[in-house]
Amino acid sequence: MVSAIIMASGQSKRMGKNKLLLSYKGKTIIENVLDKVTSCDFKSILVVYNNEEVLKICKDRNIRAIYNNEWQLGQSKSINIGIKNSPKSDGYAFFTGDQPLIDVETINLLLKEFNNNKDCIIVPNYNNKRGTPTIFSENFKEKLLELEGDVGGRNIIKENNSCVKLISVKNEFILWDIDTKEDYNNLLEI
Repeated sequence: MVSAIIMASGQSKRMGKNKLLLSYKGKTIIENVLDKVTSCDFKSILVVYNNEEVLKICKDRNIRAIYNNEWQLGQSKSINIGIKNSPKSDGYAFFTGDQPLIDVETINLLLKEFNNNKDCIIVPNYNNKRGTPTIFSENFKEKLLELEGDVGGRNIIKENNSCVKLISVKNEFILWDIDTKEDYNNLLEI
């Protein structure tokens, strides 16, 4: 089984305020993500956070959350905390907290593909562009734990191309997250 790790401890610099708490369709952006992830069959779900309001949302939904006290060190720290606080799993699915348009169908497709390819890295692909969430096999756990700085698993994917399975998906929004006010305004139009 796969453990889901939702990275929700970014700085929201370009937005100027915590983007995860912005409203979309009557809920916060992070609540939209949590609703989709909790609708799928994961061994565990963990949110790595740095904001007390995000913690409250997780508690209200009985979702485990771990504080990232070194959030300023970037994505690698969230990955590290997420893996170290998840149970031993066949793989780790990494979600960003700012993708409210991710859908259950896409998540389930990626999980199905991973279950058929448990030694691989599963990467969603829309129109020849890669997105998230990405599922890394347990085989890459140590490499993920070695990451430093504001980087995700891109270099691991590049270095292990023969183990990467690109999965064509129908949802173009796997490419889309909310970073700026313009992104948010575009989201509100959907």
